Amino acid sequence: MQIQEILNNFEDFELSFLMEFKYQTYMSGTKKAIDEEIKRRGLTERDLESLKQEEVKHNKLYNVFCN
Repeated sequence: MQIQEILNNFEDFELSFLMEFKYQTYMSGTKKAIDEEIKRRGLTERDLESLKQEEVKHNKLYNVFCN
């Protein structure tokens, strides 16, 4: 599977976590593909941070109420 196929299947919030926790571990070609996917989706750095925070908040609430 090509990197673009993988990125196409990611939700926006998944890209935000990828940028936060894994981006620096990838080779330059993969980083470029990630950057291009984020740009294609029109996501800003602020958008990525908001998505990450919302998902963290959602999961905390889920864990409190559903576990």
